[in-house]
Amino acid sequence: MRWMIGTWVRRLAVVIWIPALWVAFGCAPSPRSVPCSNDGECWKASESFRYCLQSHCVECVSRSNCGEGNACIEGRCEIHCRKDRDCPAHQVCKDDLCGPL
Repeated sequence: MRWMIGTWVRRLAVVIWIPALWVAFGCAPSPRSVPCSNDGECWKASESFRYCLQSHCVECVSRSNCGEGNACIEGRCEIHCRKDRDCPAHQVCKDDLCGPL
């Protein structure tokens, strides 16, 4: 019985700490690296993943998913900007495109 509790505690630590480290260090999963069978699984993996395409999570499937004037390139929204405030949180405007800090 004691070994079962220890195993459960280790599993719980992995389930809690790995996502916490992703958030803390900005290491969100990249598109097409998260397998899925429906859109709901993608929402659970990351807020930026909206769609399940060819069994992998992606942010977009067409440019209409990314907002006016933006493009969908290989499942990621390419967001055009003029200033940092035009970009989502934790991104900056560089060469008229939003990107990581």
